[in-house]
Amino acid sequence: MKKKILKILAFVLALCLLGGVCFIANSLVGNPVSKALAKRSVQMYLEQHHEGENYEIVSNNYDFKIGGYYVKAAVADSLDKNFVLYADFFGNIFHTTYENDVLLHGNTAERLSRAYMQSFDAMFQNDELIPFYTHLGFASLAFADTCDTQNAPSAFRQEDLQADENYDLRELGATTGHLYLNVHDETVSVERLSEILLAVKKAADSMGLTFYDVDCSLNLPFDEQGYAPDSDGVAVYSFLYSDIYEEGMIDRVRIASEHAYD
Repeated sequence: MKKKILKILAFVLALCLLGGVCFIANSLVGNPVSKALAKRSVQMYLEQHHEGENYEIVSNNYDFKIGGYYVKAAVADSLDKNFVLYADFFGNIFHTTYENDVLLHGNTAERLSRAYMQSFDAMFQNDELIPFYTHLGFASLAFADTCDTQNAPSAFRQEDLQADENYDLRELGATTGHLYLNVHDETVSVERLSEILLAVKKAADSMGLTFYDVDCSLNLPFDEQGYAPDSDGVAVYSFLYSDIYEEGMIDRVRIASEHAYD
C-alpha cells in the first residue's frame, strides 16, 4: 500500500514538473496551436480590412515580452507597403502598425532616412575626406511634420511622401537633412571648428551629398583611460549648409558658438 502511494505521488510530481516545463516553454516560445490561431486571425483581418490591397503574411513569430505573436503582412514587390499585426494566445488582434507604417508613410520615411544615413556613413569612414577624429558622425532626415528640428520652409513633410517612390536624396537633404558630429582634436578653437565645417561641406560636395544644417562639437582627445578631458569645447548647432564658405567663416562660427547653449 505504501509503495502504491509513493508511486502515485511520484507520478503526480512528474506531471507537475512536466506541466511547469510546458508552461515555461509556452511563455518563452509559444505553441503551434496559438501560432495557427494568430495566423488565421490575421488572414481574416486582411480579408476584412484590406481587401484588394494584395497583402500576404510573410512572417509569424512569438514575442515573450508581449505574450503573443507579431505577424508581418506585406505586398509583394513593394518597398514600403508592409506592417505588423499583434495577436494574443487566442488569436485576438490587439494592435497593428498600419496607420503609422503605411497610411502616415512611416516605412517610406524610414527607408529614405536609412539610405541618407548610409550615404554619409561612407563619407565619415573615408580618412582622406574626413582627416580628423570623429567620435560621432551621422546624418538623418527630419521631416517637418514629425520632428521639432529646424527645417527649411520648403522641407519635405512625411505625410506628403508616396509609397515606393524613388526620391532624390540630394533634394531631400537640401531642406530636410541634418548632420551631427562630435570631433576630438588637439586644437580646440573657433578657427579649427571653421576648418572642420569647411572640410565636411567639401567632402559632402565631392560625393554629391548635401544637408540643410549641422550640429558640430569640438573637444580635446580622450585621455588614456578613455575619459574626455575636463575642459571647455567649442560647438555650433543648426549651422546652415549655406553659411559654410570661406569668406567670413570664422566670424560666423564665432557668433554661432557664442549662442550654442542659449
